[in-house]
Amino acid sequence: MKKDLIYLDYNATSPLAESVKAYLAKGDFAFANPSSTHELGRRSKKVINDTSSYLLNTVFNLKDYGIVYTSGATESINTIFEGADALVYQTTDHPAVIEVANFLKKHGVLCHEISPLADGSINTEEFIKCIHSIKDKSNVWINFMYIHNESGVINSLDKAMKIKQSTSCKVHVDAVQSVCRFERWNELKRLDAYSFSAHKFGALKSTGFTLYKNDLQVRPIIFGGNQQDFRSGTMDPLSIKTIKLAMEDAISGTDYAKMISFKNEIKKIINSSENLEVIFDHQSTSCNTIVFIHKKEKADIIQSIFDMNGICLSRGSACSSSSIQESALLKESPYKQYSMNNLRLSISYQSLEVKEKVLSRLQSVVDKL
Repeated sequence: MKKDLIYLDYNATSPLAESVKAYLAKGDFAFANPSSTHELGRRSKKVINDTSSYLLNTVFNLKDYGIVYTSGATESINTIFEGADALVYQTTDHPAVIEVANFLKKHGVLCHEISPLADGSINTEEFIKCIHSIKDKSNVWINFMYIHNESGVINSLDKAMKIKQSTSCKVHVDAVQSVCRFERWNELKRLDAYSFSAHKFGALKSTGFTLYKNDLQVRPIIFGGNQQDFRSGTMDPLSIKTIKLAMEDAISGTDYAKMISFKNEIKKIINSSENLEVIFDHQSTSCNTIVFIHKKEKADIIQSIFDMNGICLSRGSACSSSSIQESALLKESPYKQYSMNNLRLSISYQSLEVKEKVLSRLQSVVDKL
């Protein structure tokens, strides 16, 4: 068994960015309650304000938006949809959305599922048609997955704007997989809310943020102090600082041309086996994600072979890939007969440092399949 493991599961989570590791190793970070008015409290508050300013003004150019720090996108999704009286979402959305919808249905909220198009992208016209059919509901939300966590399919935000302008619904964008996944990923439209999980790009786990229109009314699910709009609890300057550090590393470290070239070399190796096939392989996919099928064996068997050869990759949804179940994505696609046979490989700018080792190891495993 290989001991030098190769990590190819960045859609599930990322290793800590180098700047984050250096920051934590130094140990000299703000710890005080940012609500405290003494010097140490002000230092903590400044860390938070600096990160907020960096995200809103430098990264996204959404100066008139608000930002709330959360434990990640799962919390954000639960919070954003708490006050909805109707929710429209895609059958292949992240399990967090599906489970929230199931909960809301039990409490009388109208929820509709929309199937994706054959290429895995959002069916804009069906969203519009469905929303127009909803009567006497004033707080209609849709969930819009910016980049699909399993396939890497990019849904243009122009689609979200068309849905909003055609129906006057509110739009939450699941932007978890978007950071540095394609050029111009951070050119956001003026939609109602965008949610991110920071561990996806090298910050600490259990931290994330939501960008939202300042006039957005959201019903909190956590009550207490008032350090943030619609979220209570003492803010953590240490975790929030790592968001800024990791984002800076990702933006400065990602060479899109090199990422696309690397991805294409990996696809070529996978497709060299008559038993493997890269699917959802079109131009509108992220620079880091490859989903493929084995035409004869189920994914858990093939994943075990990769694992025994020191390659860490996944199957299914990015945050629930340990469960052995049919892929919702493939069930709604021309590849539905392979809905138990799909695997996902995802890379990052950090992967470029071990590119040759990745390609060599992959080839040796694929040759056995």
